[in-house]
Amino acid sequence: MLHIENRNNNDNVLSALSYFSILFAPVIFPLLVWIISKKQSAQHGKQAFFNQIVLWIMFFIAKGADIFYSEIPDKPFDNPEMMQTGAIIVLVIFGIIALILFIKNIAKGIKLLTKE
Repeated sequence: MLHIENRNNNDNVLSALSYFSILFAPVIFPLLVWIISKKQSAQHGKQAFFNQIVLWIMFFIAKGADIFYSEIPDKPFDNPEMMQTGAIIVLVIFGIIALILFIKNIAKGIKLLTKE
């Protein structure tokens, strides 16, 4: 019985590391866990992998909106104020989504470590 309980704790630690990998090896570590590990850890690795992919997509969209916002004054648009407002809205929305996904990954990792 002790062996099974120890294995479950190891699975929880590996699963939690999949979520915490957003801090040290985003996307790569959860992908490896998903491919290499057993059922429970693989499921968490898959979920962490897709969460982190979406997070990075949201981050790059927000960063693109930030770059677009800073380039608008140099371009001959008909209504640059409206373009800047749109860029700020996109930046804020996608930035908030990325932040929520980041916090969600950390929270899931903590939840798995505190799970008995």
